[in-house]
Amino acid sequence: MARFSDCDILSINETNLKPQQLFSLPGYHIYRNDRQNKQGGGVLLAIRNNIKCFEIFNQTIEDNETLAVQIETFNGFLLIASIYIPPNAKLNCDVFQHLYKINNNCLILGDLNAALCTMGSKKTNAKGYQLQQLLADGFLQCIDNNLMTYARNNYEEKIDWILASQPTLSFIDNVETYPSLGLKEDHRPLTFHLNMSAELKPGSPRLSYNYKTADSKLYRSKLNDLLHKIDINQNITNAHQIETYVKELTESIVSATKTAIPLTNEKIKNFQISRITKNLIESKHRAFRQWKKTNSDANKKEYYNIKQLLNNSLRNDRIAYNGLFNFSLNLSNKNNT
Repeated sequence: MARFSDCDILSINETNLKPQQLFSLPGYHIYRNDRQNKQGGGVLLAIRNNIKCFEIFNQTIEDNETLAVQIETFNGFLLIASIYIPPNAKLNCDVFQHLYKINNNCLILGDLNAALCTMGSKKTNAKGYQLQQLLADGFLQCIDNNLMTYARNNYEEKIDWILASQPTLSFIDNVETYPSLGLKEDHRPLTFHLNMSAELKPGSPRLSYNYKTADSKLYRSKLNDLLHKIDINQNITNAHQIETYVKELTESIVSATKTAIPLTNEKIKNFQISRITKNLIESKHRAFRQWKKTNSDANKKEYYNIKQLLNNSLRNDRIAYNGLFNFSLNLSNKNNT
C-alpha cells in the first residue's frame, strides 16, 4: 500500500476482510463492503480524509459486490464506485444502471473478470459479452487500451476495468499498470490521473496552548466529570461502536483542555508555498511513480534528488514567510508608537 500513498483515492477488490475485522489507512477515510458468511471477496474505497465525501451505495446484488461514494467537486458531485464480480457470477447490468441513475456523473472501477477483445483484451469471455452489452447501452464508456491487468503462469489478460460516463471519461489520462504485489491472484495495480479538483474540507486552525499556565486540578476535575458520563461497561463489538467510543473520549479530553489550559496569543500559521515548490511536488510524485514502475537505480536516484530539492525549497519558503511575518510585526509596532 505504501507504493500508492500519493494517491487520493484507492479502490481495492478482494479485500478478504470480515465485518468484525478492523482496517485503517493513515490519512484516509475507509468505506467497505465485506463479503458475508463466505471466504474471499469484498471491496473497499479509501478516500483522502481532506476530501468531502460520503457513502451513497453499499450492496451485493447477485454476487456483484458494490460500493459507491459521492465526492464533492467544483463541478458538482462525482460518484465513484468499486465493483468486484467473481469468476462464476454474471455481470448484472442493473447494478451499473442503478449507479448511473444515482448520479449520471460517475466513475466505476473494478475487477469484473470480463475479457473483451474489442477493448484491449486478448479474447472475449462470457462476461466480456455482458460488458459489451452494457457499453452498447451507451450511458457508460471504458478506457480503450491494451494494458494487461492480470498475469499468471505466462498468461496475461485485461479483466480489470475503468468505466465512466461523459464528460468524466475525458478527464482521465496517464493510465498505467504496475508489477503485481506478489499476491496469489497476480492482479496488476492500475493507476490513472483524474484531472478534476475535489472540494476540500476546510482546515481547522492549529491552536497553541500555554501549558505553563495550565490549571491541572481543574483539568482533572473537568475530565473526570466528563468521563463519568461515558458508559464504560458497554459491549463494544463492531467498528461503529469503537468509533463512537473513541469520539466520546476525544471530545472529553478536548473539552477539559479548553476549560483548564489557556491559549497562547498566536495561532500556529501555515506558510504559503511558492510556485517552484508546487512544481517540485508534482515532479517528485512523477519521479516516484516512474521509479516504482521501472525499479531502476537511475529513476530511484532521480526521485531522491528531487526530494532533496523539494526539502530545500520548502525551507526557503518557510524562511521567506517568517521574514515577511516578522517584518509586518515590526511595521505594526512602529505604527503603534
